This record gives sequence, structure tokens and C-alpha cells, in this order.
Amino acid sequence: MTVKGKHKQKSLSAMFVCTVSNASRYGDGSGLYLIVAAPSGAKRWVLRAVVMGKRRDMAYLLLVSFAEACEEAIRLRKIARWKGDPIEERRKEQRAV
Repeated sequence: MTVKGKHKQKSLSAMFVCTVSNASRYGDGSGLYLIVAAPSGAKRWVLRAVVMGKRRDMAYLLLVSFAEACEEAIRLRKIARWKGDPIEERRKEQRAV
């Protein structure tokens, strides 16, 4: 399957995530971004999705692997697709703990 357009499918890999150190925002083509901070090189995950008609950015923990970030992104996208609020779901989960 050839992907046309600006965004590539699965442009990130586990090896790339481990080795990247340039400060920038790297996307996987489906709304999941790796953000590398400028001075320290710290990395964090952000999922950008449309929730109830509004674009929302949902941040992840810093110490999450690429595979775990992808799984969590899929779970949160499913909640958003069924007209739920993934951010509120995460808050409920954190309160329960």
C-alpha cells in the first residue's frame, strides 16, 4: 500500500525513538507525536485527536516505550470515536488508583 500526501504511516520506529536527540516534534502519521525538548533532550508523548468536535492534545508519561504509547493511543482513539472523553476517562482511572 502506497501512502500519498504529507503524512507517512508509521514513520516512527522503536530504534528511532531511542536514538533521536534533536529538539523537535516527530509524528507517526496517526496523531501520536514524540516531542523532544531543546536543552535537555527529554522526550514525551502527545496524542492529538478530535474529541466531541474539538481538537485535544493528550499527554503521556515520559517513561513510556513506543509500543506502550501506540497501544494507549489506540485505546484513547476508540473512546473518542464512541463519543466519549478520553481525558475524563484517564482522570477517573487515576482517581480509582
